[in-house]
Amino acid sequence: MTDIYKAPEADLQSTPKSGDQGSLEGALAGNFEIKPIEIFKQSWATLEGLKTPFWLGALIVIVISIAFELIANLILGLEFGSEEFGLRELIKQILSTFLIMPLGIGLYMIALRHSLGKSSKASHVFNYYDKAPALFLTSFLYYVLVALGLVLLIIPGIYLIVAFSFSYFLIVDKNMTPIEALKTSQKVVHKKWFNMAGFILLAMIITVIAAMALLIGLIWALPMVTLAYGILYRDIFGVEEQTLRD
Repeated sequence: MTDIYKAPEADLQSTPKSGDQGSLEGALAGNFEIKPIEIFKQSWATLEGLKTPFWLGALIVIVISIAFELIANLILGLEFGSEEFGLRELIKQILSTFLIMPLGIGLYMIALRHSLGKSSKASHVFNYYDKAPALFLTSFLYYVLVALGLVLLIIPGIYLIVAFSFSYFLIVDKNMTPIEALKTSQKVVHKKWFNMAGFILLAMIITVIAAMALLIGLIWALPMVTLAYGILYRDIFGVEEQTLRD
């Protein structure tokens, strides 16, 4: 009996050759294309084998996030769900970013490994804690700049949200500083900004439609969207060997 929920097999599942990847130099020169529909087609065609490590990794992130929330609230004397914001809440937010963000990036790296035909396991979410300080500073700069952009007639903020799309990837994969990562992402995405905006919009539409199906569709949609980001990054920037460490 045919499994209607199984991702279709295709030649796209073959491991990309190194020459099929992009490069930082090529990205900066604008030698790449962003075709949202084609990227998501490829993501769906190569999804098989990713769902298990992705969702086990996501479970790790969820459990650690909940545990941190409970422990931090207990130690700092905060009420769960409180909307007040003060010094204790700021301390909690900073600690949460240091603890949880590297795990979230780890999920994207699992998908990136999969896009290169590399085996992945849930424990790979722990591989990037050495990048926690850089990720935290990048996150801080990102939100400050985007907030300023949104205050300035909204459009600059929307531009930056799209332009900074690859900042965290560049921190982890290219070992850039936060400022280098933000500037590089902006320079590259600027060349194909509307295509990238279309990609992000399509990712949002897929996620929303999947969530409307009693959330069941997210079982396929979230790893597929995450993989699509990995494929796009791979095709534009290429991937360093150190990023694929076990």
